[in-house]
Amino acid sequence: MDKNTRERILEVSKFEEEDKQHIFSVIDAFIAKRKIQSIL
Repeated sequence: MDKNTRERILEVSKFEEEDKQHIFSVIDAFIAKRKIQSIL
């Protein structure tokens, strides 16, 4: 993991739980999209 990504994740980890869940839901959606695209 590059330094910029690590710093951003560490910053998000300080957020309130609800905000973290929203951010990780968006990240999960992008990951799922990429996986589906790689299959097609």
